[in-house]
Amino acid sequence: MKESSGLHFIEKSDDLFRYTSGRWLVDEKAQQQMRYVKFNLDNLCHLAAAHFSDATKCIRVVKLEGNFNKALVLTMNDGNEVIAKLPCPNAGPQSLTTASEVATLKFLQSKTSIRVPRVFAWNSDAANPVGAEYIIMEKISGVALAETWATMNTLERYK
Repeated sequence: MKESSGLHFIEKSDDLFRYTSGRWLVDEKAQQQMRYVKFNLDNLCHLAAAHFSDATKCIRVVKLEGNFNKALVLTMNDGNEVIAKLPCPNAGPQSLTTASEVATLKFLQSKTSIRVPRVFAWNSDAANPVGAEYIIMEKISGVALAETWATMNTLERYK
């Protein structure tokens, strides 16, 4: 997942909902549509802020993108940050994709020593005040696998 031009959204821009990190040579319109996720940013930020006793609002939104989801770094006015993930239509079966991701995170948290983010809130039904499926989770520090994969040897990649 990469930061999309370091965009900092608070204003409502269609770029927030569109895929902006790449282009396609074939079927660009269809590819873009499969990655378009419309949602209510105000309601998403309100839900995120509710998980911190000193936060009253979201003051910064940075969009990160993957091919299958939108991820937003939401910064609250008390300095706390969370990740909000919203699956794109091409991510998999509606509702099952989000529920499966949450279940996987909870399983890893309870059965392994792997550091995984805590899930603060989620909804696998797009008929909610956000208007899309979402997961609001803890932002944890670390290095993304994509950043180190090229430097890893075969044994490190597959252990």
